[in-house]
Amino acid sequence: MAGSPLVLVHGGLYEDVDAASFWGRTGIGAGLRAMGFSVHAPARPSAPRSWEEERDALLMAISSRTSDPVAMVAASNGCSVALRAVLDMPGVARALVLCWPATAGDEAIDASARERIIPIAGGATADRLLAGQIIRGVLDDELEHIGIPVAIVPSEADDAFHQRSTVQGLYRHLPQVTILEPAPPALRSNFRHYRARFIANVAATISGERVADWSDWRAE
Repeated sequence: MAGSPLVLVHGGLYEDVDAASFWGRTGIGAGLRAMGFSVHAPARPSAPRSWEEERDALLMAISSRTSDPVAMVAASNGCSVALRAVLDMPGVARALVLCWPATAGDEAIDASARERIIPIAGGATADRLLAGQIIRGVLDDELEHIGIPVAIVPSEADDAFHQRSTVQGLYRHLPQVTILEPAPPALRSNFRHYRARFIANVAATISGERVADWSDWRAE
């Protein structure tokens, strides 16, 4: 529903990524505002020590703006933050869109992340942040307790950081889930060709409108 609070949770994990680059320069924030949404894109901590620290920062940012349930759109590693917030504070959100959820448990991807995290925060922090099953920071059986509608935007092409298997796993475990039309991750150069459809699908989903269901995509 246009005009209702919409919170955007950007991606990145110990990377040079912020809300301005993720939602601003890509045109996503402006596109959603143009459709009438009250958009808030808070900054995530740049060097978090845990997903609980990230969760608390997000919940504080939300409570500073509204006491009403929000719609939440999260991307990549921001999906872990959004899921932790929804799980640990039921009622904070009325709908959730997970865009390009970051893959957990991939040896090569985790090794790359450790190279970024350990020099800044140490090995114990890296262990905490990278732990996960389908998705970092969340146990699989916790996903089954998400009590709000969830939609997932997969990567439209094979992507080591946002793998199809992650979307498939989330689809199996989330009680109320829809797969939206795939699109390239927002920071990829070819995202601009998909941006209008991406924004339209996200806006329709959080407004409770019917959108094309790409659930069959998960089995291809």
